[in-house]
Amino acid sequence: MKGGVTKRVEQAIEALDKGQVKKALFVLDTDKTTRHHQIVASAARKCLSEKESCPVNLKEARNKLKDTITAALDVTDLEGVEEMLEEMPEDGGNLAGLN
Repeated sequence: MKGGVTKRVEQAIEALDKGQVKKALFVLDTDKTTRHHQIVASAARKCLSEKESCPVNLKEARNKLKDTITAALDVTDLEGVEEMLEEMPEDGGNLAGLN
């Protein structure tokens, strides 16, 4: 059985696939999914300001959410490590925001 965070992220991905931004924001409105909520909120803000690029913004948010639950950890090169470190808190906290 999947944990609560993974389940919520998957529900948000499904909602974004259907264009249900409000539902995605609602599902991710918990303490443990703050980072995920920020990804969707950022895309939603872009959608409100640039309606013509909304589908692209939602797809990018969806892909970012998907990456948080399906990271290719067996890859041996350093591609993407810099971006992961930029998103990680300076105190060395968990990338997914989980303790």
